[in-house]
Amino acid sequence: MKSSHQTRLLLAGALTLAAASHALAQVFTAGDLLISRSVYTGTASTVTVGQALPGGGLATADGSFPNVWANEAPDASFGITSPVFLDELTVTGSPVQSLNLTSLAAAQSVNFSTSFPSKSELALNLTSDGTAVTFMGYVAPANTLDVSNSNTPNFSDPSNLVGGSLTFQRGIAQLGSNGSLSVTAVNAYSGNNGRAAVLAGGNYYMVGNAGNSGPVSVKGVNTANGSNVLTTTASTAGLYPGQAISGTGIRANATVLSVTSQTQFTISANATSTNTNKTETAGLTPSAATLDTLSSNTGLQMIAQGSSGNTTVIGAYQGGTAGNASGDQYGFSITQAGFAADKTGKDDNFRGLTNFNNTLYVTKGSGSNGINTVYQVNPNGGGYVSAATGAGLANGTNAAATSINILPGFSATAAKTGKNADGSTGIVYNPFGLWFANATTLYVGDEGDGVLANAATATNSGGLQKWTFDGAKWNLAYTLKNGLGLGTPYSIAGYIPPGGTNPATDGLRNITGEVNGDGTVTIFGVGSTVSSNTDQGADPNRLFSITDFLTGTSLAQAEVVTESFTVLETAGNGEMLRGISFAPTAAAVAIPEPSTYAAIFGLLALGATVGQRRRRTGRLLHV
Repeated sequence: MKSSHQTRLLLAGALTLAAASHALAQVFTAGDLLISRSVYTGTASTVTVGQALPGGGLATADGSFPNVWANEAPDASFGITSPVFLDELTVTGSPVQSLNLTSLAAAQSVNFSTSFPSKSELALNLTSDGTAVTFMGYVAPANTLDVSNSNTPNFSDPSNLVGGSLTFQRGIAQLGSNGSLSVTAVNAYSGNNGRAAVLAGGNYYMVGNAGNSGPVSVKGVNTANGSNVLTTTASTAGLYPGQAISGTGIRANATVLSVTSQTQFTISANATSTNTNKTETAGLTPSAATLDTLSSNTGLQMIAQGSSGNTTVIGAYQGGTAGNASGDQYGFSITQAGFAADKTGKDDNFRGLTNFNNTLYVTKGSGSNGINTVYQVNPNGGGYVSAATGAGLANGTNAAATSINILPGFSATAAKTGKNADGSTGIVYNPFGLWFANATTLYVGDEGDGVLANAATATNSGGLQKWTFDGAKWNLAYTLKNGLGLGTPYSIAGYIPPGGTNPATDGLRNITGEVNGDGTVTIFGVGSTVSSNTDQGADPNRLFSITDFLTGTSLAQAEVVTESFTVLETAGNGEMLRGISFAPTAAAVAIPEPSTYAAIFGLLALGATVGQRRRRTGRLLHV
């Protein structure tokens, strides 16, 4: 007869096996959709009127939603973190379950959040084996100010307008098909945000932007000789304690001491003369070393799964002298398309990311610099490679030699000029999400221009673009817009947008899709918004679906069968939808040998109390 000690050991082993079996259970239903969502959880006390804001100036509104975004006037970097949810929906929009990932991370003593108004965050990507979904946020608690423009460790920028002391890592989250969550803390995208991440070939690949540097011009400043109190007829927006300040009547090496009101601030040394209506410069100009550091911290980054901290920039060095304010690029430089050099690192302000046929594709669709278009990442350092062939994935050996190329046929128009390198006028699109139906059919979500007055016009590019490859270049077949309600406001219960104009759909951001058995494809997309809200990224937006004929080549064909978008979900007041993917599926698991089960049943015969496992039948709800 076994001793009680032996029985406890065997029982522990049986429970471990049962726990492992439970942990491998499929949490999601195959074929369902996952949507990333965030909910504003701040209150009036999160921000108080008159408090100094991290990015400068004094708060003009409290933390109540949605008027809290008025604080973007005194603080251009203003943002508030919020919890991250993943919602499971059927493809017809019926809710299945919701996971509070911020709470799941907190159970592991890890902070994880998103910046609520940052519309480019929380894109979802399935891992290459389809068993997990990955996305990016911040290793920061909810209701923290200006995290999206904070520095990261090892990449601290003293000229960051948010202030050099505000430091938070970015986090790559991975949620497995069994509901397990891991967060990898990285130092990428100092001064800005990460947008998307995908796991392939044992590496995480990320896209995002870095840098929040530069001096602030304060106009209408009045100084009094011998006084350290300065007033302005304009605004103290952009000022925060500790900034360097220079100008007429200001001593060398003076700094901002305090911001006392919207029109008054103090400095660390008395003024040397009396002056009126002067323009003073506050904040540091980024040094060459800072610029060089940030240019390697932006764009496309990678880190090995299981690692953390500093990441590796993907892309060959482009441009002129290292540290130069313009032309210092890793990956893609506007100079390659024949344009004059632009701001350091900003040409690689990527937002969309997908992995098709073991090849990465990225998009740029915002900003007054670079080229808004679709790019392929070629680790071999050459030109475009057919999507059917695939270029492969960058790794630690070839990352520095990798080329990033505009897909042939896509726009090569400079965002800042609206013209091609030869001077001809081009169409500037705003591409965001990508989904390949096959190697010759690519759908691109165009989020629109974000301009309220243009949302309903025929020239607005927002919608779903369909591109086809003819063997030499990609061609825009048509852009689907019917049913999106471009420029048509919709109301949300309880939501009163600042300015009074309700949100309207402006286009699509993140998308995914599936090929159906009848020769059609169904694409699902998260809508962008345009409204009178100070920050349109904080508007409640919508989730859409549309079915298109895969072989269709013209909009006329689509209109014949009245292809139209269907609204699957609308975010509620204080909510926003961000990323979309299909639910991950469990990997094949070996079935235990019969002898293993015999050991467990033997323990039961010995009188060990093992509760019968109950099959998971209910919905998961983590709040």
